Amino acid sequence: MKKVDRTMPLNVIPLLSGARAKDHNGAKTSPNVLHDHPHCPCLRAPVSLATIQEILNKSASTRTHGEFNEVIPFRTYLERVIENPDLIRTSDQRIYDMIMSKGRKPITIDGETVYKYEFFTNPSNSEDAISGIEVPLHRLMETVGGAARGTGPNKRIILLAGPVGNAKTTIVRTISSGLEAYSRTPEGTLYSIQWDLRDEAGNVLPMFKHLEAVKDCEIFDDPFKLIPEEPRKEIIEALNQNRSADAGEKNKILNYLLRHNGDVCPSCRDIFNKLIAYHSGDIEKALSHVKAKRLVLDEETRTGLTFYGAKDEKSHNAEELVGGANLRMLMKIGKDSDPQAINYDGDVSRANRGLVHFGEILKLPKEITYPLLDGAQDRHLKASKGALVPFDEMMFGTTNVPDWERVFRDRYQEAIRSRIVPITVPYLSKVDDEMGIYKKTFSRAAKDLGMHEAPHGLWASCLWAITTRLGKPTGQLTMIQKALLYSGVKLKGYTEQQVQKMKDDVPDEEMELLKGISPRDIQDALSNALQHPDVIDEEKGTRCIDPYIILENLEDKLSQPIANVTPEEKRQFAALLKEVEKELDLKLLKDVKRAVSGDEKEIENLFNAYKRNVSAWDQKEKVDDPITRRKVDPDENLMRSVEDKLDINDSQRRDFRRNFILQIGQAAMRSEEYTYKTDETLRRALEDVLLDRHRDVTISLPAITKETASEKEQQQLEVIRTRLIKSFGYCPHCANIALSRAANPQNRGPAKG
Repeated sequence: MKKVDRTMPLNVIPLLSGARAKDHNGAKTSPNVLHDHPHCPCLRAPVSLATIQEILNKSASTRTHGEFNEVIPFRTYLERVIENPDLIRTSDQRIYDMIMSKGRKPITIDGETVYKYEFFTNPSNSEDAISGIEVPLHRLMETVGGAARGTGPNKRIILLAGPVGNAKTTIVRTISSGLEAYSRTPEGTLYSIQWDLRDEAGNVLPMFKHLEAVKDCEIFDDPFKLIPEEPRKEIIEALNQNRSADAGEKNKILNYLLRHNGDVCPSCRDIFNKLIAYHSGDIEKALSHVKAKRLVLDEETRTGLTFYGAKDEKSHNAEELVGGANLRMLMKIGKDSDPQAINYDGDVSRANRGLVHFGEILKLPKEITYPLLDGAQDRHLKASKGALVPFDEMMFGTTNVPDWERVFRDRYQEAIRSRIVPITVPYLSKVDDEMGIYKKTFSRAAKDLGMHEAPHGLWASCLWAITTRLGKPTGQLTMIQKALLYSGVKLKGYTEQQVQKMKDDVPDEEMELLKGISPRDIQDALSNALQHPDVIDEEKGTRCIDPYIILENLEDKLSQPIANVTPEEKRQFAALLKEVEKELDLKLLKDVKRAVSGDEKEIENLFNAYKRNVSAWDQKEKVDDPITRRKVDPDENLMRSVEDKLDINDSQRRDFRRNFILQIGQAAMRSEEYTYKTDETLRRALEDVLLDRHRDVTISLPAITKETASEKEQQQLEVIRTRLIKSFGYCPHCANIALSRAANPQNRGPAKG
């Protein structure tokens, strides 16, 4: 990796006008570069005790506290069910509604129409925002929808399989945190069973002397399930008829029907049966002991949301799924099979009404996986020496590719495969999507710390990450070019159809997008870049994270152990990093060229002139002369000036121009506009044309580093530097680096593509 001198990067330093201020940490910077930052401490209001107290007072209210702890009689609960049948939805139906309520829109990816779900794009926790994996998320929602309709996936474990660090856990966490928030809304309201085991005098009934007077269901069962099975089915059928009629009146389509969903837990069933016996079969009197308690899901307290992870094999115990003996109650009751002598505190039991996440599920021992898979199919598990414990929850598992492939190829693992719905979650394939991951962490941290993030550093790291994940390209295509094509960049000679075929033709053994550098590795390198001495050193720190600092940290990362990356692959990745550095140099050169050639408007005008002349040439028409307003022949010199920059020779001009017109027409048919930004290669050519036009009035690039630059060249250089800072996101430090790299002869000339 080429080292960049960041203390005195150029001989143009003496040319920089104006004194440089210091930021809050004493590092030099240009005026207003850091102090315009919205999080800059000098712009914050002072914090006082009164301010803190005001924040605390707003964090909770008596009203919301009362709502979330509401307890109502069973009769009142039934009245609410009649008014709002959604109260008795199953867990999969509730998750489906929660995600759908945020909206979705159809998009086309690789020729396939899928839905993009706002729930994952803009979750309640912005750090969990997911983009770039719309196809796996679409497959996931197809599965969730099938579970909501009771067509099979409701009796499976949804397995998210993919390489490390590719948002599998984030997907489950987003759904889990979404359920927490949803259960606090009127639309997501749900209730659980609470027993009042006292008589009219307030004394605990004798058969419950070992229990508390007021007892909550340990697994948060729905009070509706206390209605005996046959009448419950009739009521659900009537409720579905009402929902269908209501949907018809509102011209809506029902996505699913409410359904009968098992029995209550053994403890509640035991209590209910004893109350029926105590009241001589009077079900109304038995149900008078039932209250409906507002249920708010909460992962921290294991209320409807739990996580079970793989650990040391000897540490696993099947009781962790359902629960085990309650020794205190066992000593009182004396019977270890009594439903009240068992704690139903296992991770599956406690996840009832919500979801359970099994981390590294395929690494779990048979003592766990066998009962778990049976339970997934039948939706109940057996407590040790106890009765079957029904549950209503979505079951998610996550695993890495090697473990899933091992199970997938093993013909003796049919039991596992038949009870799992696998959804492959690959790495991202587009640079912009990959950059979205690090903007949430690295970019935000840099901004909060008052550091300047130089242009193209994230772009280079993401381009490199994607190149490490791709299968070998065919023909003369380079890995960099393939990554750019996958990212949507237009390159000469490749149509969208050819790129799609390229993706379809990758052999399975290449493991494309299922291998390579993970986002976690990139995040580690970016984190180190934030602490680079050249950035934070009090004496010479620039407070600018330039792209070459990021490349150096990526190179350092390759010298460390990386999961699932062999030494040979590291050597290949190091070579790719060198190629990415060359692309970065071209990016900087492009910005300097744009600063030299003028603003975006000038590029747009040149593009429109080229398009107007080519269109007239194709139709054998004349064009309006912009000066004389007379009809003249198409400007052949203008068209050739652009095409020459694209290496289009005379034998190719006719086909190139007609293909250009065809692309404009195809874009119009898609209700899109074909602009100079559509084709990156064409844009580069336009910039090169403008650069040539301006050479007679601007400084030539080699003169940038000449100590003998004339006064006029110094003035022109200051203009370029100022444009880089004002229009392209540079600071004085990284602008100097861009000028230095652009002045290097090996970086000059037209960009690739």
